[in-house]
Amino acid sequence: MVFCGHLALFSSPNLYREDFAYADTLQAKDRLPISETDTMETSIQPIGILQEKPDSTKSKNELVQDPIFFTAVDSINNKIRDNIIELYNDANVEYQDIKLRAGYIRINKKTNLLFAKGLRNKDGQYVQKPIFTQGKNQYFTDSIVFNIKNKKAITYNVKTKENEGYIRGEAIKKENDSVIYVRNFKFTGDPKDHPDYYIYAPKVKIIQNEWIVASRPQLYVSDVPTPFMAPFGMLQLGSTNRQGILFPTYGENQQGFFLQNLGYYLPIGDYVGVKSVFDLYTRGGFGARFDANYRVRYKAAGSLNYSYQLTTQGERGRADYSESTVYRIALSHMQDSKFNPYLTISANVNYSSSEFYSESLQFVDRNNIVNASTASSISISKRWPNKPYSLSLNGNLNQNFQTGITSVTFPSLNFNATRMYPFSPSGSSNGRHWWERISIGYSAQASNTVSIRDSLLFTQEMFDRMKYGVIHNIPIQTNFKVLDHITVTPNVNLTEQWAFKKLEKRWDENKQRVVSDTIDGFFPTRNFNTGVGVSTQAYGILDFGKDSYIQAVRHVLTPSVSYSFSPNYKDDFFGYQQRFQKGGVLGGIETYNPYSLGIYNPSVGGMSNNISISLSNNFEAKIRPNVKGQTPKKVKLLDFINLSTSYNMSAPQFNWSDVSLSTATSFFENRLRLNFNTSYDWYAVNSSGERVDVLYYKTSDAGWFPWRQKGYNLSMSYGLTQADFVDGTTGNGTKNPPQPNTALPSEPKVAPDIARQLYTPSGGTWSVNFSYSFSRYLNPDGSNRDVQNLSFSGNWNPSSRWKLNFHSGWNFQEDDVSFTSFNISRELDSWMMTFNWSPFGTVSTYNFRIAIKNTILQDLKYDKRSSPRDFVD
Repeated sequence: MVFCGHLALFSSPNLYREDFAYADTLQAKDRLPISETDTMETSIQPIGILQEKPDSTKSKNELVQDPIFFTAVDSINNKIRDNIIELYNDANVEYQDIKLRAGYIRINKKTNLLFAKGLRNKDGQYVQKPIFTQGKNQYFTDSIVFNIKNKKAITYNVKTKENEGYIRGEAIKKENDSVIYVRNFKFTGDPKDHPDYYIYAPKVKIIQNEWIVASRPQLYVSDVPTPFMAPFGMLQLGSTNRQGILFPTYGENQQGFFLQNLGYYLPIGDYVGVKSVFDLYTRGGFGARFDANYRVRYKAAGSLNYSYQLTTQGERGRADYSESTVYRIALSHMQDSKFNPYLTISANVNYSSSEFYSESLQFVDRNNIVNASTASSISISKRWPNKPYSLSLNGNLNQNFQTGITSVTFPSLNFNATRMYPFSPSGSSNGRHWWERISIGYSAQASNTVSIRDSLLFTQEMFDRMKYGVIHNIPIQTNFKVLDHITVTPNVNLTEQWAFKKLEKRWDENKQRVVSDTIDGFFPTRNFNTGVGVSTQAYGILDFGKDSYIQAVRHVLTPSVSYSFSPNYKDDFFGYQQRFQKGGVLGGIETYNPYSLGIYNPSVGGMSNNISISLSNNFEAKIRPNVKGQTPKKVKLLDFINLSTSYNMSAPQFNWSDVSLSTATSFFENRLRLNFNTSYDWYAVNSSGERVDVLYYKTSDAGWFPWRQKGYNLSMSYGLTQADFVDGTTGNGTKNPPQPNTALPSEPKVAPDIARQLYTPSGGTWSVNFSYSFSRYLNPDGSNRDVQNLSFSGNWNPSSRWKLNFHSGWNFQEDDVSFTSFNISRELDSWMMTFNWSPFGTVSTYNFRIAIKNTILQDLKYDKRSSPRDFVD
């Protein structure tokens, strides 16, 4: 803020009356008026320069320190006898960092006063109103008187922008460069001349970039006063953090009338802000939240949040009285990528009581209620410049509110080395010989994890039940070509697990039960597997000729065969399985894994000689163009048809694994998409429905397929938009709408804005999406189980300011509507209204909110929300 001073500071109290009367008699010529879109960014080319000569009779403080530059479009009238210079029509004056532009400017050299006012044009309109600029601040007024020497001024009907708000005042007086006073003050976030809302105060003191202190502020909506008023008010300006009271919002819910978000904001230094707020309810209950946010530009930003709520039901002293407590802790940290590209720290922690999202009166999160789980993570990663390895430290916590089980993994240490090519002269995969393309990688992971009930978290039992271990992986691979078209990829994978606890079981004859002992130590185990893959591609083209609508069809066939081998880890040589006799001499032999107490267990599978076969197909068509000379259009007939199975030569029975078949395609420019997948069993079933080691195609039940179908899944999705029903054609058959000022036959010309409305599709914009899935599981005994779901969603924007969207569906198993939500928003110039409603299912909530869009006044809002308990009988 720049303006304001006391009227007594100026030497002639009659100056205003005389100058207003004189300026009103002037007539501006037919020139463009000065508007609020004009700026004073560039300096003027002066017609005249006013420089005060030194006078020995005057003190140094009484002299104008710098020259005054001025110019005008029509004329400059220099009244030498009266020491007055008058500038007419688009007049400009510059002095130091001050720029003044107006229709009429009067410079009084004797009193060092500048007077500026607009002009009346030939239609009697008041145009070329003064625009005053000092530094970065710019003001639009009806008139202004400014003292050049002491830089004090008085303005009438001023309008200026302060951060994201607009300040208007009937009269503004400048005390100094940082303090001003305003009479009949209005503050709003609406830039229009007649704002939708504003805060009015008869007297205001403004401290530039710090505070607005108002006497009896009151909210006006459409010039109508509202009950929102206070004996005094303070509004923070500028970007510097300031401490202050946070005013509450009020409303009503199942806990009665409430005051929410009453608190205090306290900045700590330049980078941290702390907010403490409280909620009060007339029917009992209490809420408190603590929020700390920090941001250091180009380094990091984050927050720490703690929420607590005590809710009561019924009346104290009665049998139905109850209390419930919920809480939530959230921590987030995000490092700026520019700060340190080699060291990255990030965190996203969200831990709460199991009932928080269903019972909190402030944080009803429908998605968390439906999913019934939360996840938290912390990560620290380190890279070294010009080094082929990296290191990361991670922690994860997952809560499942349905089971009450929390899984914690911390710490988890990961070390990764990029692939190395030890036999390549260039150190890359571009070697000419197969041995030059041999790559060796390495990774290691050390983890500590436990899954336990929420009530046992951070107890001794939790630490006793933790599992930990280390695993190392070394993949080795190369590739080469055979016959120029077949790619061969051999590979070897080595794995080593470290366990620090070992399990021993034995039969205790005295106690007549199995006894388990835990042995601490260092117990490494190793696994390896090897294999080779062979793949190629074959192309087939069916050409119908360039004159045909379908010019050609291309089929791409991609077969691949791979072989993998792993030894029999059940053999006693490895010791990965231990046995003991249970129940004495006549008891049976029980087998167990002695390394099951660790997090990384060795493989204990039998020998595997596995051959995998897959066949992928793709079909495309080339369509003749509509216009000669254009490029033919390629259309996908089938995105893919994939078929895969495998055969284990070492398995004692059931050597073949299931056959998987999947395909997908789309129609109508990808609006309709279809997916289908099914699985088949190589083996038949007997009369009891049991699977037997007999190939299905050898039985009398076999049909066209040599396999027995186990089930299938079909899914489809379809989307419609308004553009699908608008062809954009006009009455004359062209696809270009008439120009706004082009007259239609026998119709008058229309204004551009009206024409724009005439040729805008009615009904706004909309889109609808449908999704359907059907799955059938075929049991060996001939029975089947079906699962199908239908979901649909959409949005409709009747205008640029109305937005409606919904999501719903139908659950065929429960024969009921699935989770449904409706969201409606209405945007005004200054306000935003939203309504969210979930009417069906276990989660039935609503939330109505109307608030000012301006961020400075965002606390001026009305919030009405519900809890799922509102709908429980």
